[in-house]
Amino acid sequence: MRVLVFEDRDDKFGTIEQGLISIGVDPRSIRRAKSLASGVRELRSKFDLYIIDLWLPMVDNGEDVDVTREVVALLDQGRDLQSPVVAITSFAAEAEKHSSFLASKGVHIYDFNSADIWQQALSVFLQQANDRHRYDFIIFTALDEERKAFAHVEGVETKSVTRAGMSFWDFELNGKKGSIVLFPRMGLVSASICTARVLENYAPKIVCMSGICAGVGKETFLGQLLITELCWEYQSGKWFDDFFSAEPYQIEIAESLRTHFAQYIEDTNLPRRLEAGFEHGSRPGRVHQPRLAMFASGSAVIASEKRLNHVREQQRKVSGIDMEIYGFHRAARMCNDKLIVFSAKSVVDKADEQKDDNLHAYGCFTSAKFCLEMINNLFASGFANE
Repeated sequence: MRVLVFEDRDDKFGTIEQGLISIGVDPRSIRRAKSLASGVRELRSKFDLYIIDLWLPMVDNGEDVDVTREVVALLDQGRDLQSPVVAITSFAAEAEKHSSFLASKGVHIYDFNSADIWQQALSVFLQQANDRHRYDFIIFTALDEERKAFAHVEGVETKSVTRAGMSFWDFELNGKKGSIVLFPRMGLVSASICTARVLENYAPKIVCMSGICAGVGKETFLGQLLITELCWEYQSGKWFDDFFSAEPYQIEIAESLRTHFAQYIEDTNLPRRLEAGFEHGSRPGRVHQPRLAMFASGSAVIASEKRLNHVREQQRKVSGIDMEIYGFHRAARMCNDKLIVFSAKSVVDKADEQKDDNLHAYGCFTSAKFCLEMINNLFASGFANE
């Protein structure tokens, strides 16, 4: 738990600091802002709890002034809205003066002289923060067979729990805590709502989506793993009497992440590594190198060349079609644009009349292994800690 304390008085800060330490906060996680100006500098980082005073100097070593509205406005701009703000003041009259304003902003007010009360409150906030940071990473799947594939990966031992009304499979990966969440239904709406709901409750460093998809074009092959570099919803637009005018809104992954993936998938041993240990289904006739791809998402399964051509008209380089990727990426971006977000799905059909389930188990397995390997790499390389 990281805490930022706005307090210029050494004695008061010392008491608050000791109160935080007594409930289990690491002293190295406590930062201090002695003025409004130093608070601006500290807010370049994110914190789980903000403790403010109502009177502070504008700059270090300046005269104390009433900064109640200024510090709240500053926090509104720079903080995660899930992180609570607590005002601990020695002046009851000042607290009463600003009580309506602070209440309207969701700021909790406590009397500094009632240490037992505000320490109990901080203890509750600590528990909430610990729960919010329960996971280092979260993996999403849309199908039960996509999630079950993780159980076939060596070393993955999961525990089934229900959180936020959804099914989680908790497990550890090289010391990092994570979970695999199964959407209750397929499709863009379910993917968007469930991703947003999970990210409102938890703050992982990495979120990803694993599974299977349809492949498009002569350069996309059955069994090949596709990693999303750009995605859109192919259904958005306007219908006229006899034609559809598409209006696709696109989402790209971060350029630094794209470069990281591009270098990683150059490894010619990667395809063999991903299928190693697969023993419960059909394999493609040939193994192909994973690649970055453009994905189009829609709410219905496509098994028609005519419908497929409609999607191709929107983007000539489309390589993958699925029902969730755009909704997942859009929700993750809206919840936290600092998250590391990626998706990877394996091609199991070509979205035509020849569609079948022969490669489902293989595709689920290889995409699951890639997500686990990539999560490991992002943490081990330090990318997830930048």
